[in-house]
Amino acid sequence: MKKGATRISTVLPPAEARRFRQVKRYVEGFCGRSTNADVMGFLVRSWDWDVEYERGLSIWTPHVKTKAPPRVLLTYYLVKNILDRLPEVDLGVGKDGKKIILSCHMLCRALADVVKGVTVADGQFAGPFCHSWLVARGRGRSDRWIIDAYPAGIMAGPLLVDAGVGHLSPGHLLYREGDVEAVLLDFSSRLFVRSVARVIKAIRRVA
Repeated sequence: MKKGATRISTVLPPAEARRFRQVKRYVEGFCGRSTNADVMGFLVRSWDWDVEYERGLSIWTPHVKTKAPPRVLLTYYLVKNILDRLPEVDLGVGKDGKKIILSCHMLCRALADVVKGVTVADGQFAGPFCHSWLVARGRGRSDRWIIDAYPAGIMAGPLLVDAGVGHLSPGHLLYREGDVEAVLLDFSSRLFVRSVARVIKAIRRVA
């Protein structure tokens, strides 16, 4: 094994080891650095699940998964694995002396700092709810995908949502980009910036 190689690849059968190295190179393009071995193992297994679907071996697969490009799916898997492993983050207290609660606005900015290929969008979700989410680009300008890392009022996530331009999609109906900062939040405040920095630090420990 070459010096610095990821240990997990040595315990895989040859075919899986080749796939591991292929996916590892692909994912490192997003992270820009060596990815945690446990995370890579998760991504390889997720990738293989998609290959099985293409071969017609999967019993049940969400329809949206058949439309998302591989790059978008891999980005989604990476975000999901990070969130599954992310511990509670102590964000300190606010000016009112109360504990600062992690928000979708903080989490999305932290994820976008670590995961390449996504941008942060702010706006409203399902009407009046102030929200932030991630946007990943697909094969062209009109191919847009939402990765909702911290869904509003929903105990699930992250969500992968079709937000393609030019056709009816849940992304257009539920997610409306707009200027929420001027109305409700100060994303440049010291406490907000400090909170995002702490979440970034916690994400880098597990990514």
